[in-house]
Amino acid sequence: MHLLGFLLGSLLIAQLNPGYLPQDIEDAAEKTADKFVAALLTAETDQLVELCTDPFTFEGKQIKGKTQIKLHWLGYLVKYKSDLKKLDSGLVEVMDYKAALKRFSKPPKKFSHLRLQQCRFAAVSFEHHNGIMLILSKNKKKDGWLVTAVTD
Repeated sequence: MHLLGFLLGSLLIAQLNPGYLPQDIEDAAEKTADKFVAALLTAETDQLVELCTDPFTFEGKQIKGKTQIKLHWLGYLVKYKSDLKKLDSGLVEVMDYKAALKRFSKPPKKFSHLRLQQCRFAAVSFEHHNGIMLILSKNKKKDGWLVTAVTD
């Protein structure tokens, strides 16, 4: 009975405060972002592709098909191999759309095709290097999140 009360209370809080996000939602998005950054830094192309939506948006360019996404990542990893080796593991901070707007202002038009209000944003910072922004969307096939776009 206590569990039912807790669940009903949580639902009531979420309805009364639309900005409220259960911690497990943020934790799941952060876990995906952490895995993505680790795969990027270790050049694990298959893991990157697995963590991306299809289509995937890279710097505003939409790439469709898992094969094309993989080819894109392979090219990127070859081009930036020496730069990626210099990076630390990165600090990941996940936020919702409202928090991202407040911190970074209005997103560029190149992301207008995404449903940004439903996304999570992971600001990834590296020591002594420029960071990246990951945009995550709900995984439509199973619980969790996938990276739907990346930009610097």
